[in-house]
Amino acid sequence: MALPIRGSCPQLGRDDLKEVSARAAALCNQAVNLASNGHFRRALRKALNAAVLYDALGDTVNKSRALGQAAGVCQAMHQYRAAAYYYWKGLRCLGKKDGEKDIAHRNWMLGNLARVYRHLWEFTKAEKYNWLQLKISMETNNMIQTGYAHLGLGLNDYYQDDWDAASEHTRIALEIFRSLGEKRLEFTARLNMACIYNSAGQTEKARTILEEIIALDDLPPDPGLICRAFEELSRVYLRMGDHKGFEDARNKTAEWASRSKSLVDMGRVIMLDAERFWLQGHKKKAVQNARKAIVVYRNHGATSTLRIAEKILFGWLKGEVRRYESSEKIGDGPDSRGHARGPVGKSGPGRSGRPDHSAPARQRDHDRQVGLPR
Repeated sequence: MALPIRGSCPQLGRDDLKEVSARAAALCNQAVNLASNGHFRRALRKALNAAVLYDALGDTVNKSRALGQAAGVCQAMHQYRAAAYYYWKGLRCLGKKDGEKDIAHRNWMLGNLARVYRHLWEFTKAEKYNWLQLKISMETNNMIQTGYAHLGLGLNDYYQDDWDAASEHTRIALEIFRSLGEKRLEFTARLNMACIYNSAGQTEKARTILEEIIALDDLPPDPGLICRAFEELSRVYLRMGDHKGFEDARNKTAEWASRSKSLVDMGRVIMLDAERFWLQGHKKKAVQNARKAIVVYRNHGATSTLRIAEKILFGWLKGEVRRYESSEKIGDGPDSRGHARGPVGKSGPGRSGRPDHSAPARQRDHDRQVGLPR
């Protein structure tokens, strides 16, 4: 049962308030430990109970942080609607005139809420919260959060095929992270830029960036991030017709996927094989592999990567239907069922595939921010 708000509970003395506050803090710590060991449902209960206690104390900032904890646990369980709800509730707890720490927390919540909406493929809402994050970050001269906001805005544009806007936001984020000496975030921004170039058909620029970042002496301590870099390089070589380069990069993708111990990263390897099979004309094997990768992505909450893989597969299948239809004589008498043949309708090509960074790359898993969610 929820405790009453402090203002309506004068019988709580100072010692009682301290005890309640200590209990709430202990619950938050227990939630962290439980979540780190994969006990997500228990962790969620602890975080929500802590939020109830902080509400009783009238401690809006710590209540907001407890709700943010709950949202993070929901993200880990791929329950993105619930995560969005708790982030939103946590933001509403914060007043308009909070201190510097409260503003930093508000920015963190805004960035994560935008990331969740990217997972849900709801870009209007994601952009709304990234722009709010950017506004507050610039007003408070918080450079790291400004970089995060631009990185998120770049991802929103990337997923909507707006390459010019995506590259501009990502360029700004890259300059900020480089100026701050944030090596991991710089790596992520460069990887995102390579993905944008590759998707826009500028494969030579993408190849240059990717070959530079994987040759760095101080690679970020994130096997999943490096795996995504080799995945995109594999795709670049595939587009360029460099079969040896593809094979080497594909094997490196598998190596780093094994190090990351992530089934989603192993799904990336399966999807690369699917794309290779398709270009080699082994279309049945390509479709089989793509469907396997899609099952992996769906079962492990990699929603952005899932959407792209589904789009690739749909493009393949739709292209096959169009090819089959166009091989018939168009408008030249009835078909075998006695129906007049009509013209084949136009439809756009399937989109080329790309990796999900939550951050970088992005944890597009988790969130990728980074976990940049890609």
